[in-house]
Amino acid sequence: MERFDPRWLDNPESLESLIGCRAEYAGEPFSVIEILPDGPQLVLQHRDRRAIQQDMQGRPYRRVPETVCLELLDDHGQPSPQLELLLVESP
Repeated sequence: MERFDPRWLDNPESLESLIGCRAEYAGEPFSVIEILPDGPQLVLQHRDRRAIQQDMQGRPYRRVPETVCLELLDDHGQPSPQLELLLVESP
């Protein structure tokens, strides 16, 4: 795995090529499952950990893989400091 390359932020196709790749964020195992254009954000799904999803009334409903959304840019349009904690497989 290698550090997230900030140059990928300039190319939407490079970001989309990360979908399905294994990743490590803050030492935890994840997979890249989505790129959200607003932000943009990288959506990671934990490979081991589960969370309890609630139904519309707020009652526990089922266990689902834990997800994390990472902002790729900070408030000034620069690469987010969170990216320093992200390692990804080469697409």
